[in-house]
Amino acid sequence: MLDGKILVLGASGFIGRNLYEYLKTKGCDVTGHQHTKNFGDFVNCDLSDYRRTKALLIGYDYVFMMAAKTFGLGVLSTKPESLVRENIVMNANVLQACYECGVKKVLMVSSS
Repeated sequence: MLDGKILVLGASGFIGRNLYEYLKTKGCDVTGHQHTKNFGDFVNCDLSDYRRTKALLIGYDYVFMMAAKTFGLGVLSTKPESLVRENIVMNANVLQACYECGVKKVLMVSSS
């Protein structure tokens, strides 16, 4: 199992939550993240804000990127660029911050 501090971004989603719970049962030092409201013991951070994203990632060895902004079919069919743009910004922020914070490994997963 992973030895070091682990951060699961998007841990309130289906895949992220299952990964977070699995890592906890294995005794890993894992923190869950979610975007806006308090959800259990998860930390909050808007990943589209680079400064906050970098501050969140300090001290972690491994980051699992499961976070994504999702919208209903109405937004997707009328303004798909808004969905794509916001997710690209979040992914770029996470990757750059991981690099600058010395994160050892990053795994990005998406189900959408």
